Amino acid sequence: ALGVLYLLGDKIPLPLKVFLTALAIVDDLGAVLVIAFFYTEEINFTALGIGLGFLAFLFSCNKLGFRSLFLFLTIGIFGVWLPFLLSGVHATIAAVLVAFTIPATAVKNKISPLESLEHSLHPFVSFIVMPIFALANAGVTFSSDSIANIANNVTLGVSLGLLIGKVIGVFGVSSLIIKLKLSVMPEGMTYKSLFGVGLLASIGFTMSLFVTGLAFNNPEYELQAKLGIFAASLIGGTLGFIILKNTKKLLIHN
Repeated sequence: ALGVLYLLGDKIPLPLKVFLTALAIVDDLGAVLVIAFFYTEEINFTALGIGLGFLAFLFSCNKLGFRSLFLFLTIGIFGVWLPFLLSGVHATIAAVLVAFTIPATAVKNKISPLESLEHSLHPFVSFIVMPIFALANAGVTFSSDSIANIANNVTLGVSLGLLIGKVIGVFGVSSLIIKLKLSVMPEGMTYKSLFGVGLLASIGFTMSLFVTGLAFNNPEYELQAKLGIFAASLIGGTLGFIILKNTKKLLIHN
């Protein structure tokens, strides 16, 4: 989605790019919560309690000023992530919770532990983890049979869920919040550009494919869901690009 924005160059104001980036992060956190709450079959409360106890300890370390990455990572992996995994709760949520405990503020002009961790993990995640994930989860064979059967309930449900759901969620809810004066439109943005971003938000790969793998045990349904993801991404990305390309950029006054 950000790639589509950058294709438009200077036509897109910086606040719009910031909005989409923040939206993508929150959206992924929401998907992680869905995984934690709806794809957990049985819970071992003893293991979960141990994990939550270590998590509380890490929050205390943060508040007390501890800044050792080794401390947070060691306890985060063996004290929180592993017990969450053994408890039956999807371990993805543990990683997100541990990330919230790592200090994010810089001291004496030094980079924060969280930023240091992010920078050190970036090459590994970008060039190893993500390509492996893509190869393992995005394998779709676009045969004549799969294209002919694209109008099935699973494919339509997933594609419309992304296309309509994301537009309602992003454009509809944001517009309502602005109308109720609970927030203001970011500088440089218009309702038309907000609608375009809502369409771009329907581009779904990482978390959509992750949830698909958890939701369907039938390989045929999983393939149909992936086709729905790709169809929604193509349609939403194209329509979003067209709308934003024809949106006049507002001048931002300092």
